[in-house]
Amino acid sequence: MSPLAARTTRGTLVVTAGQLSLALAGFAVALVLGRELGPAAYGVWGIVYAILVGVEQTGRLGLPQATSRLVAEADGRDPLLERRAVTLVLLVYGSLFAGLWLGAPWLEQTFRIPDGTRLLRIAALDVPPVGLFLVLVAVLNGRRDFVAEGLVTIVYAATRTIGLAVVVPFGLTLEAALVVTILSAVVACLAALIRLGPSILLPRVDRFEPILKIAAPAALAWGAVAALSNLDLWALNAFGGSVPAEVKGWYTAALNLARLPNLLAFVATSILVPTIAYALAKKDPAGARAALAGGARMMLAALVPIAVVGGIEARGLLELVFGTAYGDGAPLLAVLLLAHGVGYTAMISLGAVLLAAGRERLSAILAPASALVALLILPPAAALLGAIGSALGALATALVGVGLAARATAREVGPLVEPATLGRILLATAPVALLLVIVPTRGAWLLLELGLGGALYLALLVATGVLGPAELAAFRRTSGAPTAGATAAGATMDGRAASG
Repeated sequence: MSPLAARTTRGTLVVTAGQLSLALAGFAVALVLGRELGPAAYGVWGIVYAILVGVEQTGRLGLPQATSRLVAEADGRDPLLERRAVTLVLLVYGSLFAGLWLGAPWLEQTFRIPDGTRLLRIAALDVPPVGLFLVLVAVLNGRRDFVAEGLVTIVYAATRTIGLAVVVPFGLTLEAALVVTILSAVVACLAALIRLGPSILLPRVDRFEPILKIAAPAALAWGAVAALSNLDLWALNAFGGSVPAEVKGWYTAALNLARLPNLLAFVATSILVPTIAYALAKKDPAGARAALAGGARMMLAALVPIAVVGGIEARGLLELVFGTAYGDGAPLLAVLLLAHGVGYTAMISLGAVLLAAGRERLSAILAPASALVALLILPPAAALLGAIGSALGALATALVGVGLAARATAREVGPLVEPATLGRILLATAPVALLLVIVPTRGAWLLLELGLGGALYLALLVATGVLGPAELAAFRRTSGAPTAGATAAGATMDGRAASG
């Protein structure tokens, strides 16, 4: 393992902790709402939140990632660039806020959302602070200050969880859940500013061109990806008029579970974009290829068992998390895990790699092409087959998108995973799958069985060579001398070099 790839692996731990805590916090909100409101009302939350996330995602993987790449290439020594990026993101997210606020009545009518105008306008208040949070995290990421990045994300997650716990005794409503979400973004921004300093907020309205040159095609690409991740739910609500409200609630619950692996995409994005951009800027293509291959191997090692185990235990997982009223959504979860859990996670990650390699224009072609496929498939699928049609349409779209993105990434950066490695991952997954089939469990026993299966899987990854001595050593190594990646940003929050 190259030194750059080793540092990438160690940095992954910190960023993973932050992204995992954020995913769990969001999942806690979804879980409590699902149990408290029941399937029908929970379906309303699902479409409102999907619209909010779709709006926020429009800029999430455009401007912030362009910022991360440029800050990494500047080695963290350009404060004016950072101020320009913050100013530009605030302008863009202010416009998105205005668009969602003004478009709320139309969205209510189009997606048949009860009291949708009021709910969507409350949700719109989350857009500006989320935009600021994303660009501040991108600056930390570009500086390779991974510890600070992870800690700020943990603050975001903790605030959301604590806020939810405070509200629950007084009666949890859709409005209260949205307000907690908004306040958590504000607190996270304040935490990031403690690290970066308030001067980064000083407006700078000149020389936006270098940022926009990267961000514009990236925004087009990732706007399409953001739409892709929600189009199946939108299609179900817009074209599935005969689908019962309860079934839409099952779909929302299954979708929330299926999206959990997406946090792996944001971990990969956070690590691979600055790492590959830095390596290529330093004329180290071998280091970039090694980082890509290592990241792809680890991602497959996580996604394969998630898809297999989730498909086998779909009913048990839905009943464990949301209650027995959601158990009949098991077939939906099995399909959506493949579409959203595996497919869209891979699409986001591979698109980020193309951005890091300076091929954002290529990414801007691939993602809209996949979105076009979705627009052709999903409306008739939802109208004719209902919920399962939406899920199968999402899977077909994901297969097209992953195929295009994998081919482009392999050509532009390097090979992803060797077939032999994939074979070893499947070999390690098979005994775990067999255990779950032979010993069916429910409730707390399911958690115990999954824990035992996870331990067995890790042991088999080591035995088959997927996790070798180099990877294990990198994960154990949590301190050491500053490396060549250390930047002018100084030490991270725990006193180590900002190289990650």
